[in-house]
Amino acid sequence: MRIAFVVHTFFPNWRAGTEVYTRSLARKATESGHDVSIVCYEPPEANDAFEGIRAWDSMFEGLPVHRISFCKRYRFFHLKDYFNQEVEDHLLEYFAAIQPDVVHVVHAMHLSTASIWAAKKLSLPVVSTATDFWYVCPTFQLVKWDESLCRGPHPLTCLACITEGPSGLWIRRIARHKWLARVLSPILISLGSLPLFRPDWLANLLWLSERPRWMQRTLSQLDVLLAPTPNTANLLTINGIKPQEMRISGFGLEAHASPILPAQSENSKLRIGYIGTFRHSKGLHVLLEAMRQLRSENVRSFQTKHCHKYSPDWTSWRFHRCGTRTRHWCCCRPSL
Repeated sequence: MRIAFVVHTFFPNWRAGTEVYTRSLARKATESGHDVSIVCYEPPEANDAFEGIRAWDSMFEGLPVHRISFCKRYRFFHLKDYFNQEVEDHLLEYFAAIQPDVVHVVHAMHLSTASIWAAKKLSLPVVSTATDFWYVCPTFQLVKWDESLCRGPHPLTCLACITEGPSGLWIRRIARHKWLARVLSPILISLGSLPLFRPDWLANLLWLSERPRWMQRTLSQLDVLLAPTPNTANLLTINGIKPQEMRISGFGLEAHASPILPAQSENSKLRIGYIGTFRHSKGLHVLLEAMRQLRSENVRSFQTKHCHKYSPDWTSWRFHRCGTRTRHWCCCRPSL
């Protein structure tokens, strides 16, 4: 079988959880005798400006990777982030050329849902994995700006989440009052539909109001949607996501080629490491607070390594609160 895996970004420059998961899927499929190809978005280099799409083929650890690059001349949260016509046109040609038996969309962000539409226009079976909540949440975490949990999208609430800085203060004040947000949303959306001057926040509100319907329509074409947990499946369902079939399938663990030797403990002191992105929703602060409550002589050190180019202030604050010895470094391109 020939399988095309589609993912938002991929190794070697990007190596967070979804990238690792995609690599593991591709490795296992290859070991099982299938032909695989990986399709991903490759962000342009800093200060690199060009029009249209650049695409090229490469190899990573024996896996063929088709990289698609384009400059995002718009804010991160934009209509083109959930559907990009140029990407669909390119993928129509690419899928027609490699003729996959199935397309597995591991994550649709950056390349947008164009990968699903291109595959279905060619009558290809499409499987997707909900590695997070991007299909229902523009910030993909279902966590609001105030760090409270979210059950699903609402135009003004989503606008409050994506509008940063002082310009979003009045939006967040309104969004805190659910009844007021429910009343004002349709009024503001109707206002934005008129051929008048449209500020950025109003334009964003319009596309946020359209996003859920687009996602519902797009995902109704999926042959199978894989949810890693029952909770994920439930949240997708209550937000109107109805593929042809939904299955609960855990991520699993990739078997290592050689056994891992047991760690040699120097003493009884606890040493903890964390590798991942620094986001509050990842729960790293829970671990740090737990460490703070331990007797300091029982904690040797805490080492962190994150895989993106930012480190929010809350992380450094939590380290300070813990009172433990910590080492922290950023590794956008680590050698693991």
